[in-house]
Amino acid sequence: MKSKKNLLLFIIAGALFAFIWFHERKEVSFTEKEANAKKVFTFKDDSVKTLNINTGTQTISLKRDKTDWTIVSPIASPADNMEADTIVRELSQLTIQRKMSPEELSPEAKELTGINKPAARIEGTSDNEKFLLKIGNESPTGDGLYVQKDGDPSIYVVNKGVKKTLIRPLDDLRRRVLIEITPKAITKIEFKQRSGTESRVTELVRDQNNRWRLVKPITGTADTDKINDLISRLDTGRIESFVAEDKADLKAYGLAEPAHEITIYQTTGIQSQTIQLGVAQPDQKRTYARIQNQPAVFTIPSDLASEISIGLTDLRNHKVMPMTAYQIDTIDIVPGTAKPISLKRVNRQWVIGTIPADLAAVNEFLDGLEVENISGFAGDSLSEPKAYGLDNPTYQFTIKSGKDVREVIIGKKDKAGWFAMSKDEPTVFILSNTFVTDLPKAQEVFYSREILALSTDEIQSLTMHKKQRVASLNRNPTTGSWALSANTQGVLLPQNLQATLSLLENLRATTVVPPGQNPVEIDKPDAIIELKTKEGTRRLKVGPETAKKTRLLIEEGKPTIYEISAETSRTLLMDIVLTQATAK
Repeated sequence: MKSKKNLLLFIIAGALFAFIWFHERKEVSFTEKEANAKKVFTFKDDSVKTLNINTGTQTISLKRDKTDWTIVSPIASPADNMEADTIVRELSQLTIQRKMSPEELSPEAKELTGINKPAARIEGTSDNEKFLLKIGNESPTGDGLYVQKDGDPSIYVVNKGVKKTLIRPLDDLRRRVLIEITPKAITKIEFKQRSGTESRVTELVRDQNNRWRLVKPITGTADTDKINDLISRLDTGRIESFVAEDKADLKAYGLAEPAHEITIYQTTGIQSQTIQLGVAQPDQKRTYARIQNQPAVFTIPSDLASEISIGLTDLRNHKVMPMTAYQIDTIDIVPGTAKPISLKRVNRQWVIGTIPADLAAVNEFLDGLEVENISGFAGDSLSEPKAYGLDNPTYQFTIKSGKDVREVIIGKKDKAGWFAMSKDEPTVFILSNTFVTDLPKAQEVFYSREILALSTDEIQSLTMHKKQRVASLNRNPTTGSWALSANTQGVLLPQNLQATLSLLENLRATTVVPPGQNPVEIDKPDAIIELKTKEGTRRLKVGPETAKKTRLLIEEGKPTIYEISAETSRTLLMDIVLTQATAK
């Protein structure tokens, strides 16, 4: 008898399933075609003010203020605006695929839709209405979901994919942005470290040049690049998981008296926010943390926690020159008791007074400053400059970039390196022996050794005066070939000419005679070389051979006196025309 009853129930359930399946598969009527073009709700997504998601085991309530969503129950917490907006947008765009009126559904069929005992209820308010959506079972075909809205006895079939969007766990709806900051608006940062009963606060402020400076516990330049990198990490930092809401649990997470804190001050939005760090999880990949005065305990990546817990030593500037080389426009050097060196950038060209400086030499000096790091710190105050040799400096240099100035004084040497300090802060630091040894000690290092900076294609004629002999050549502007001028007798020596022209194009000195010195030898030149170009005539005076077999050279009308090597001298003064006099 019992088996017959079970068989009867099985037949009835099968019939109901077949009815629903057939109902969904049958040809759509004209009325249903109209329904397919309609949406479940008529409100606009930006008009929704509140949401309640009830899954039977938990109710999540959200409220919108302008564009920001807040979770008001079961906890008070900022909501993830994107996730909340996605739910509202899904509701406002929810499209009917099938409509089943009450007349079409028997009580048994309705029971199978799950609407009488919905898996979730989503209700809310918009500007003009209240709304409620009941979410039932998935359809037997597996591609639909039964729903019903409040005030409408019909049951709709919608795309089942909306279920994952509409029914969300609490953690998915919580805002995971670590803190709300605007990097450019940050004006001050405080780091607090606790050890037992003692605590230490390190404070940094942003100066007018957009660089970070230490103001507590010491004053000095901070590592601006490192601070800006940390700000970028905080700006994009995300909470990985929420682990607790009860303040009573703080001790278990190392947050009752956090070992590390960072407070960000800014001029916009939330003007101060403090992140507190607890202990790391057993796997060391995540660290417990919280925002001060908020109940939630969450985890963040341990590498981010390590950056937040940075100490004073790592916050300090370790660069000798906290600027980039291309920004520098003035260099002043006092190499001990030697003559001061002053360089200035004028129209992209470096000069020493009126003399062009060697760009490669200047760049080498600036590049060395840019990459050199302070190797250590000897003291945070300068009560006894004599102890470091800073009362009588071995070397000083000042670099300027607009109003930004860095002045470094180097004192005496010990086994760790050279003691030094910057005039804008009292900290004594240490520079490596190699760096200090390689610093330029005389202005001649920076003199440009390029004499002509001229292409041979620019030369129209070449005349060489040597004692009683004159050789003059003209260049054909069309063919580029060279020929003797009308008043020059002899035979052109093409190989010698080519060597001379190549040398003139790349003519460089071995040294430059310091300004103010005017050797007598240059007043009695052994030779004068005239080069005519479109811009005019340039004359080089070549002095007699020195004891070192070198020669001095000066360009007429310019102050710089160069010394050229013996090899350069021989090539420059070789005969380019064979005459009876040279043949002898």
